[in-house]
Amino acid sequence: MDALKQEIKPLLQPFFTDSANWAAEDNGWFHESWLGTRREPLLGAYLEEEPASPTGRIQAWTGFRYVLTLYDSTAAFALGKSQNAVGYAPRQTDFAEGSTVVKLIFSPVNDPVREVMHGAATFLVYDTLQTLDQPEKGYRLRTVSFFRMDIAVKDSKAAPGLGWVYASFVYDTGATGSLWDKLVPLAMVWNKDPEALSPLQPPFPSRKEKVVNTAAPVYAHELLYAPHLDTDLPFFPVMTWPFGVE
Repeated sequence: MDALKQEIKPLLQPFFTDSANWAAEDNGWFHESWLGTRREPLLGAYLEEEPASPTGRIQAWTGFRYVLTLYDSTAAFALGKSQNAVGYAPRQTDFAEGSTVVKLIFSPVNDPVREVMHGAATFLVYDTLQTLDQPEKGYRLRTVSFFRMDIAVKDSKAAPGLGWVYASFVYDTGATGSLWDKLVPLAMVWNKDPEALSPLQPPFPSRKEKVVNTAAPVYAHELLYAPHLDTDLPFFPVMTWPFGVE
C-alpha cells in the first residue's frame, strides 16, 4: 500500500500543497463524466451519503460527505470510449490494465466538532449543506476536512478474480510527518473471499484476499462496518466506485 501511495504522489500531492493553483488536467487526471450538475464549482466535489455505522456516530456528523473522483489517463480513455459507444458494448468499454481511479473524501464537519479531524487539510466548497459547525442556510463557502483516500487499480494479475485492487487510506491525527504522511493504510481488497462466509458472531473466518489494518484510527473502522477489529470483511460496502469500476 505504501508503494501504491508513492506511485501516485507526484501527480496528487500538489492538490494538497497548492490546491488554489491545482488543476486535474494539468496533473494527468480527469474528472468523472455525467456528474457536472452535481458537482460544486470549487473542488468539483459532490455530496455522497455516508453509510450508517453500528454506533450511529456517522449520522451524528451529518450523514453526508463530499467526494472528488479522479481518473488517470488510462482509465479516462475507457470513459471516453463508453461515451462514444453505440448501443451496449461491454467489451468495448473495458478498462485497460493499469487503469487507476482515486477517490478523495472530505468531511463537512471539522475540528473541534469532529475531533478526529484535528490538523487535517481543509478546503472550501461552495454549497448549501448545513452542518453542525456551519448551520447557515443557502449557498456559501463552507469548510471541509480531507480524511480519506481510496485507490482502485485494474490489475488482473494481482486480482484474477475481481480484476481490481482496492486500497483505502485514512487521516490519522496522531501520526507523524506531513499531511501526506498522516494518510495511513486502512484496508486493501483484491478479491471477495468467496469461500469464506462470515457469521454474525465470532469466531470469524480468516481472510486470504483482503486485509484490514487494526492499528488505523477507530473512527475509520466504523466506516468499514467492522463487527470486530481482529477480522476482515467479506466485502467493502464503503468502497463504492463510479461507472464501470465496481
